[in-house]
Amino acid sequence: MSAALQMGGKGERIAQCSRAKITTLKAIPMQVDGEPCLLAPSVVNLLFHSKVPMLRREKKNTCTPGIIRKTSKQPKPSVVESPLQSTSVIMQLPVIVVGRHDYDMYRDSFERLKDTAYEIGILSIESEVELEAARIQIQKLLGDHPCLPYEPGKDWRFLDYVTNAEEGTFRVSRHQEHVHSISDICNLDECLMVLDDAFPSMTHRSANVVSDVIFTPSSNSDGSKDDEDATTASLSSLAFSVSTGAASTVDTPSSHSS
Repeated sequence: MSAALQMGGKGERIAQCSRAKITTLKAIPMQVDGEPCLLAPSVVNLLFHSKVPMLRREKKNTCTPGIIRKTSKQPKPSVVESPLQSTSVIMQLPVIVVGRHDYDMYRDSFERLKDTAYEIGILSIESEVELEAARIQIQKLLGDHPCLPYEPGKDWRFLDYVTNAEEGTFRVSRHQEHVHSISDICNLDECLMVLDDAFPSMTHRSANVVSDVIFTPSSNSDGSKDDEDATTASLSSLAFSVSTGAASTVDTPSSHSS
């Protein structure tokens, strides 16, 4: 399931329990101790073992309902400042887009995938902003761009090249965009990468550039004759200079001997 989530899949919450029995009727992909494997049809028993404390990132929020209710009972609520203030720094982050064909081919190599990308603009944004809010600004960049090589849509996806950098680049599910922030999926000194299936691949763009270059021979017969005469004259002068140089080289010793 974790592998499917990394690929952009979505899970469904069934129930919360201390014991579960799962019966599979076909082979399914699984991870055992972090290693991928294919589990044959079997019966999986899940039992509660123990619990451990976990760390969780608190969502940035300038104010909470609890604080508002507490301060509203005081005589001077305007004097009370919220302890949760934004400490993020505004970043100037380049946004680049890649196509589906290039993503499938180079997803295991970030640098090669980056070489196929197209920069759509610079995003001025806080590093801890959620992807949901960043999507609105990026969509505006796409709409305001004067010369994009394709027609952008709204079904593009964020790409995470930081979480599992050793394994490659992964798509971020749209259902998880409210959980992740900008700093979770990209290097703030590098760029923010998005995937758009409608974006043409590098191979397709190169083919279009080559097809635009057309070589047409000159149709003027007089002009071609003049070019031939000029070429013949230049070759004749070159042959004359070479022969003159050879003659001077031969005559020089004879002049010294006399």
